[in-house]
Amino acid sequence: MKKYTLRMFFYFFALAGLFQYYLVPGVIWNMTFPFVSVFAFLYYIFKRNTLTDKHINVSLIAIAGLTLLELGLLFKINSNTTTPTSSRPLKVMTYNVFFKCKNMKNTTDLILKSNPDVVFIQELTPEWASILDIKFKKVYPFRSIHALHGTHGIGIYSKYKLSNVTFLNNEHKRPIAQIAELAFHHKTIQVINTHLASPGVAIENSNHFIRLYSQNYKERKGQLIQIMEQSLSLSKKYDAQLLIGDLNTLEFEPIWKHLNLHWVDAFDISGQGLGMNFPNSYKTGPLITIDYIMGRGKIKFLETKVIKGGHSDHLAIISKMEI
Repeated sequence: MKKYTLRMFFYFFALAGLFQYYLVPGVIWNMTFPFVSVFAFLYYIFKRNTLTDKHINVSLIAIAGLTLLELGLLFKINSNTTTPTSSRPLKVMTYNVFFKCKNMKNTTDLILKSNPDVVFIQELTPEWASILDIKFKKVYPFRSIHALHGTHGIGIYSKYKLSNVTFLNNEHKRPIAQIAELAFHHKTIQVINTHLASPGVAIENSNHFIRLYSQNYKERKGQLIQIMEQSLSLSKKYDAQLLIGDLNTLEFEPIWKHLNLHWVDAFDISGQGLGMNFPNSYKTGPLITIDYIMGRGKIKFLETKVIKGGHSDHLAIISKMEI
């Protein structure tokens, strides 16, 4: 009975491992990969009919060690935020508004109804910027935008003063991140509005998916390194830091684990529902999460949720917090 139970576990983890391997070429570490290694070893000796209690005990010890390591990483992640003193409530929203959006009024009405204090926009086109300038004029007196045709425009709209704005650009001189300082009740917060490289080309070219996705993965990894170089070294300067936007990254990708070592995902702490926000279409509901609100420093996440509605291919995410 013990051998058949082990076989069942092996198939489960092997299928999960193969799924992740082919979806994310070049995988080095994630929760599944080391577990698959343990069960592959068990299956090998099982097939040779040499499986013993010693093999099982060693494997269980290895699995326990991996689990403890994962719990240790979780503890490290949670230590990236601390409860602030004399805190004030802040509500932020990230929204990829979709550069081809046909019903802009529906989307802008959703944002205004949600009433965030700061809105982080991706795929900000000149047309979008013109509409938001009119709609947001009275509500969001502070803004920093870089509107572009296509998918690379980006902008921040805020009820609080923004300063020291800089942009990080890709090799084509298009922004991947917008970094600013937010003045919030005698506190200074570094805010980073992000739109990493999209894997859309790989998805659209299924015959070359693995090669193109691998290239995109490396590009996103390089972009995240750039962002962390501009944020982690300055962490002591700020009361809190927020990394927000369309990361085009799934939670089981290896770069997510590296990112999560330094930033706390608001949805993991205070999320409501499943958190999936892409794609938003009439044909199917959202299947994955690629947009995030993350923080570090003196910050406490209270409530984070996906907002239904709007006419983007993404759903907005909003988070209430204390800083």
